[in-house]
Amino acid sequence: MESSAWEFEARYEDWLPGLALMRDALLEQLADADLDRNLGGDTLTWGQLIDDCAQMQGSYLDAFVELEQHWAPPRPPGQHRSTVAEILDDFHALDRELQRVLGTFSGEDWDAVITRPDGTRRTRRAQLEVHAQFMLIFLAKATVYARAQNRVIPPSLQTFVG
Repeated sequence: MESSAWEFEARYEDWLPGLALMRDALLEQLADADLDRNLGGDTLTWGQLIDDCAQMQGSYLDAFVELEQHWAPPRPPGQHRSTVAEILDDFHALDRELQRVLGTFSGEDWDAVITRPDGTRRTRRAQLEVHAQFMLIFLAKATVYARAQNRVIPPSLQTFVG
């Protein structure tokens, strides 16, 4: 039987470190003052965009453990963390904890079902795929912000997200 590039078991837990590296490469370019900048209109500030991502990442982490996901309400303007270093520290702590939690799962653990706020249910494996897609969406949004503010897009991000 012939094999296809489409016939593989996606191991999204293997993708997460690369996504985190791309996120960090983009965020490390920011100065603390950039966190209050937006693109105009009703767009979020960099700080809000980044905090929303961190809160969602925490929501996914909790869901893998509790088997129930809850959305955190977005922080109001001006109430995001004030330094890039603090943001990166928070992300790195979330990354480490997510890797630790995912490393405890094997076999049937991945088949446990997570209930999402809208009532949909996904296995941990499917939820991890959604989490990876969420991270890609965040990277795409952050790339738009970076381009609009004439930032350098790291090569890995430019290749992977565009």
